[in-house]
Amino acid sequence: MPSDKRRPSPRKALLLFIAFATKLTAAPVANDDSFAVDEDGTLTISKGGEILSATFEVGRSVLSPTWEYLDRIENENGFNQTYPQDANGLIWNTPQFATATSVNGPWSTGDAPFQGGLIDGFPPGTPSVLEGLGAAGNDQNLITTYLFRQNFSLSAIQATETFWNLEHLIDDGGIIYINGTEVFRSDTIPAGPINTNTLIQTADENNFGNASLNLSGILEEGTNTIAVEVHQASLTSSDVGFFINLIPTSESPLSGFTYVDDTFNNTSRPNNANGNLDPNGGFTGGALFVEVGRRLNNNPSTSGGWQRNFTLEAPADATISFRYRITFSNDYDADEYGEALFEIDGIRYGTDTNNSLTRFRGDGNGGAGLDDSGWQEASFTISLDAGDHTIVLGAFSSKSNSRDEVTNTWFDDIEIEIPSNGGGVLSNDTGSELEAILQTPPLNGTLNFNSDGTFTYQPSLNFNGSDTFTYLARDASGDSLAANVILAITPINDPPVVLPEIYSGTENTTLNRSAPGILSNDTDLENDSISAVLVDDVSEGTLNLNPDGSFNYSPDPGFFGTATFTYRVSDGTDVSEPVLATFEIAPINDPPIAFNDSYDTLENIPLEIISTKQGDQIVFESNFNSTGLSPLIRGSGMLESVQGFEGRGNGDNIFSNQFLRNQARGNPSEPTILTLENLPPHQSLDLDFLLGVIDSWDSDERFTITLDGVEIFAETFRNVGNGGSFGYPAASLIFRDENIGFNSAQSSPDAAYDMGQIPSLSNIPHTASSATIRWFVTGDGWEAGSDKSWAIDNLKVVVTPGPTEALVSAGANWAYLDTGADL
Repeated sequence: MPSDKRRPSPRKALLLFIAFATKLTAAPVANDDSFAVDEDGTLTISKGGEILSATFEVGRSVLSPTWEYLDRIENENGFNQTYPQDANGLIWNTPQFATATSVNGPWSTGDAPFQGGLIDGFPPGTPSVLEGLGAAGNDQNLITTYLFRQNFSLSAIQATETFWNLEHLIDDGGIIYINGTEVFRSDTIPAGPINTNTLIQTADENNFGNASLNLSGILEEGTNTIAVEVHQASLTSSDVGFFINLIPTSESPLSGFTYVDDTFNNTSRPNNANGNLDPNGGFTGGALFVEVGRRLNNNPSTSGGWQRNFTLEAPADATISFRYRITFSNDYDADEYGEALFEIDGIRYGTDTNNSLTRFRGDGNGGAGLDDSGWQEASFTISLDAGDHTIVLGAFSSKSNSRDEVTNTWFDDIEIEIPSNGGGVLSNDTGSELEAILQTPPLNGTLNFNSDGTFTYQPSLNFNGSDTFTYLARDASGDSLAANVILAITPINDPPVVLPEIYSGTENTTLNRSAPGILSNDTDLENDSISAVLVDDVSEGTLNLNPDGSFNYSPDPGFFGTATFTYRVSDGTDVSEPVLATFEIAPINDPPIAFNDSYDTLENIPLEIISTKQGDQIVFESNFNSTGLSPLIRGSGMLESVQGFEGRGNGDNIFSNQFLRNQARGNPSEPTILTLENLPPHQSLDLDFLLGVIDSWDSDERFTITLDGVEIFAETFRNVGNGGSFGYPAASLIFRDENIGFNSAQSSPDAAYDMGQIPSLSNIPHTASSATIRWFVTGDGWEAGSDKSWAIDNLKVVVTPGPTEALVSAGANWAYLDTGADL
């Protein structure tokens, strides 16, 4: 029967085909996005997700277990042979070396692991195939250097790998060459050239080690050659062993982790901890393993850890999770402990004692048995900045007194994840395997735009409002229409912008400024009203500062020089950083002051004029009790409490409240410097201050003072302890050999001296209009810091006018001659 179904016309079929074909190849669709950021902030849009996932399952080595090896190089107990060459004169570790024509041989072939004697870290039943142990006539070893070679093949992708993981157990140590280039040398082998008779340090034959190798530019697609020389520690070594694996980091079970000694608590015992990949020790499969303790009797603190760097493109709250296990032997003493530890960027995280993951403490030799935490899960969420970071996982042993005191840790299933921040502009677009293409950049900021749709945007300085950029989405079918990304920049209040001020004035004259006064060169970006806020009062004189910036300043009577104060500016919401304002006060010529005098003498007795020292002028004086140092003082030194020096001194000249302390290092140490300008005419200078000598000065250090670069005083102030000899100027001592609190040890006493009693610091010839005084310490034994330091208090500098500047001095004595003519 004829069918009643009708066939579609060819034209309709063609239309259906076109419709389906169009549907299958439709272009992607990009949708608009919007994001917000604060003014002067940074907007980072990231996908988040997994940064690291490490399970430590054993990877595949590119090396074959089969090696050619030479165990026939005799040392000084035999023919004293050197490294072999082949018939073409090629050395043994070059790629083209032919073992068949080696001048020393024959070379043998066998499968790793290789051993002579017994290597504890190799599987039971490993045959002993390497010759030469105990084979010399004197029962010493005849062979102490062994050579191994093989060719291995790499794909084009493998040849471009930069970082490779080396798993190794080489007893006692070795050097590895790839394509003739040295790529690894055991820590037990000395630096520099070696020969076949080079003996090295004893190595760990119990555990495999791991190293990260940078093989950039060394590997080739196709055939490569690896050559290894193994050296012994002595002519009587009882065993020799060799086994290595070479795994691309992309395929390595270590996932970029490398083992490092002394990772915690500032330990410094290299090669006294051990780390390796335990292929069967994990929660499942392999794990990172660290052993500390053991090693040597009376071993001090030891630590080791596995570390890895990772990078965040933006700040994030990263979640770091892992499994760990710690075991602690029962032989530890009660004052010893072991810890499993975790650090990020040097900061320790944990829930046990001292932020450890788990701490076990000893209970005495032969205690309750092995402590075993079992497998524990740990997870921490840590706020991290954008940039590079370092994770470290490992173990610490506080001390061990026997080889049986061992702390072991294992780490497995390590993950680092960061949350998504916006996901990127492609997250709401449609298409397959999309790529984001920037079309037009923003006008009011800087954009770093990535092909996966993530980006970082920095608005222009102080810009707020709206900014825009456009992009399109691309996949194999084509490009989308452009989509808009709207960026809303929220305004924030900016603190006022404040500039320093300098005002000039005259001695004994009040300086007045009306509003805006001190605010005249200060601004606010939002044009808010601003006001002045005093921070540190003026160092000399009297200041009245008003919120509108107006002020009046009266220098102290007779004062000239520099006076300063600090202030902030407020806009009602935020305040500026403190800024310095300076008054430069010029001196005026003060007329001499004459006083009436009266004198008595006997008739016919001449009265002689005696000129007394009057008219001295203090040009600098400070008790260092203000909130800041005078700007005339620079160099090293800071204001500190006088602590135990309080109230000590001569009469009214005592230490009080604060002094200027110098803890600088160096030989000579960095000085404290006082510079005085525009000095009045004078003929000499006096220097007066209290000196605190803090902690024992027991070496060749010399406290030194120079005036304009010329030494005017130097003394050791040497103190060798109670009852010891001291060096100090006569008549200057206030106290010595007392522990007053700067160092709690009784062997670190302090001392104090009244330097105004030292003759060499008075009447120092000086006429220049400026003076630079430096205080510092010289000597190789100067330790500085918290060990040795010094401080000064009640500093006074006085100048004495010359004879031409005191024509009629106050209080002068006049003499006259009575000739008796009235009789």
